[in-house]
Amino acid sequence: MPVRNLGDIPGITGRAVWEVIASAATISPKTDRVRLTGNTNVVTINRPDRSFIGPLYIIHTDAAVANFTAAGNIAVAVTSVRYKLNVLMFDPSVSKWYPANVA
Repeated sequence: MPVRNLGDIPGITGRAVWEVIASAATISPKTDRVRLTGNTNVVTINRPDRSFIGPLYIIHTDAAVANFTAAGNIAVAVTSVRYKLNVLMFDPSVSKWYPANVA
């Protein structure tokens, strides 16, 4: 898996790089850390690369947040909360993202 920043190398500290993405039915993050803006529900998340399985960290930053639906490749619908960290792991055997913060 490619190194995304110095913070990903054990023993080396670095500044986390957060990619800003507008919410949409399909999002395509290029890193493992995403700040999501807007309130369009997310149905499908494309992996940053074919070998990436997570964790994928997503923070919603708008007052009216987007939710994750189970209609695409997200296994369980999640109601999001502004500034609450969402963590997802990808299972390539079923091509689904599994959220860690499901109640």
